Amino acid sequence: MEGGMFLMFVSGNFTSDPDEIQVSDTDMKTIWIPAFLGEVMPEKEIHESVKQLVAYEYTNWGNSEDAKEMFVKYTGDLTFNIPAVMFSKVHANDSNAKSWFYRFEPKLERHSLKTPTWLQKANHGDELGPVFGYSFDYEKYANIKDYTPPNWEYGLSERIMGYWTNFAKLGDPNGKDTAFWPQYDPETQLNIFIDRQDSIGHHLYVQEVAFWGEVLPSLLNAIEQGPSHSEKSLFSKKQADTCDADGKCD
Repeated sequence: MEGGMFLMFVSGNFTSDPDEIQVSDTDMKTIWIPAFLGEVMPEKEIHESVKQLVAYEYTNWGNSEDAKEMFVKYTGDLTFNIPAVMFSKVHANDSNAKSWFYRFEPKLERHSLKTPTWLQKANHGDELGPVFGYSFDYEKYANIKDYTPPNWEYGLSERIMGYWTNFAKLGDPNGKDTAFWPQYDPETQLNIFIDRQDSIGHHLYVQEVAFWGEVLPSLLNAIEQGPSHSEKSLFSKKQADTCDADGKCD
């Protein structure tokens, strides 16, 4: 959950207890959605309808007032997840390049960054310890002293180091002592979930990529072009099977 790193920005105090941090539905709509949209679209005027659409997409309808998890999802998608998928597609489209895509999943005993207990997946940067065989200086960078990882984390670390060193030596993460990690391509979009037990997935974040790569740009284009721009936008023309409020249908 890459967006977990941004929770400390909410409090404005990086020494705060992350379990005490609250994000309301109002906070999301009036502060955080506009703020992050402004960062990733600095050249755009963010119309109110764009903010509303994003708010609708990132609302937990089961408990809309508690928006902590949606804040983590929203910020993670916008700053890490979507860019990672889009870059992987570009890289894999190069006929001379090979790509492998992963998501680091496990909730480790200790996080690299301050992380609330309700976050049940890895936070941003948590893979650093396993990648470097726990030679990572936790005390210097995370203020964690006398940390001895449990046995399952050592096993996780051995697998990750196997993937990484195989790739460095051979240009392919697969080896005799690792689970098979399929190559990524834009059609199958296969990936590995690195966890207590590694597994294979596909089309990771496909819905989110469609929202940010197709749906939202279509709305932005419709707003910029005005009412006359009706051919290519999903939003700028009425569908044939819709009716007006007075009952008149196309």
